[in-house]
Amino acid sequence: MTSMRLSALLLAATLSGAAHADNKLFPTDLLAPQQADVSASLNATEASADAKTAGWQSSSKDYALAPQVGARYGLTNALMLGASVSGISSNTITRYNSGQRDDDRNSGVSEYSLFSRLALVPEGRGPYTVTTDFSLAHVIAHHSDTSFNVYGVRGTVSARTTDLFRTYASLDVAVPSKAYAARSLTATAGGWMLIKPGVTMAVSVRLGRSMAARNYSGYNVSAMNADVIWELNPRTSVKTGLMFGRTTAGSAFDGLVQYAPSHAQRLSVALHHLY
Repeated sequence: MTSMRLSALLLAATLSGAAHADNKLFPTDLLAPQQADVSASLNATEASADAKTAGWQSSSKDYALAPQVGARYGLTNALMLGASVSGISSNTITRYNSGQRDDDRNSGVSEYSLFSRLALVPEGRGPYTVTTDFSLAHVIAHHSDTSFNVYGVRGTVSARTTDLFRTYASLDVAVPSKAYAARSLTATAGGWMLIKPGVTMAVSVRLGRSMAARNYSGYNVSAMNADVIWELNPRTSVKTGLMFGRTTAGSAFDGLVQYAPSHAQRLSVALHHLY
């Protein structure tokens, strides 16, 4: 369970959704028909979690590097498709009050993902833009030697307050194919502001609920992201980011194991090119 809670924080760490609209990265942007883009990113995350029972206590630290590459393609003015592959190299260090130490090292491909974005209310048709994302991800949980699919739906509404400032709000539902993996519901609010030509500040706040799964109680997940997007040229940008996240306390196996609130911090860099 400790690894599952750390994984939830690592997932929150990868979820950031705002960038300069000229690069088609804002959460409700779509590529033009026959337009494509590619991206590559690297996240460095540190997460912590503590657990205890009547007989022992443990403290875990997880250090992870997570690369990702992806591509998207515009089919029509209202439909875009995308795919990505993510990897992970992590080491979870668990120390027990008995003095024992366990090192759990994992590396390899962690996720294959497909998604589509449909514009229900395209930009320019009114004061708001409304989109729906559908996703299918195959998740490989190396720490438990398991894998499962996650089916996701996201609805997003955005508004352009001025030419320099844009906001959005979204709601995500994720349903895994296996009973031991938790369903989740996540709400996000954020926006971006053009600081000066070529430099955009993007911020978001995310609140989610990981539902109870087999043997495990539910818990809340929250994250705050701050990113800066640097435009190298009109079609190429670099995004640097910082994230802080936490989960609330929980339990497992009918309360026999208790989990304290856990925390994560992430540094990220991403390169994006629009064709």
